[in-house]
Amino acid sequence: MKIWAADCSFPGGRRENEDAVRYGKVGGSFLALAADGLGGHGGGGEASRLAVRSFWEGFERRPKITEENLFCLMEEINAKILRRQTETQKMRTTFVGLLCDGSRLASVHVGDSRLYWFRDGSLAFRTLDHSVSQMAALAGEIYEVFVE
Repeated sequence: MKIWAADCSFPGGRRENEDAVRYGKVGGSFLALAADGLGGHGGGGEASRLAVRSFWEGFERRPKITEENLFCLMEEINAKILRRQTETQKMRTTFVGLLCDGSRLASVHVGDSRLYWFRDGSLAFRTLDHSVSQMAALAGEIYEVFVE
């Protein structure tokens, strides 16, 4: 299997870009990870870098694509970020990851960073946000519009 990966990130009108991205092979698996620190809470850049680094290192220690392992890795990230918070720096980040070992494909995500899968020129799958607007769309209170 051949995998090509690239990334592009912009600070979105802020002085500091709080995004963190890493992709490559870990053992027999390919990982693509991205996190977007929340700028209004202080420490967003640190939180996003910590999330990506922690997931990568955790997967190096336990390179298994199982629901249990991925859940544990996400819990570990959350605990590390919470331990670094202070009264004035409530670090927050979104996170999305794609993992592939050649026969299985898995994704993890928290927040409003999304994973899209395009197949044969069409959108085949996307993760749903953990956001107020996504919950309102799911409840039928607002409507999503897709333009092709």
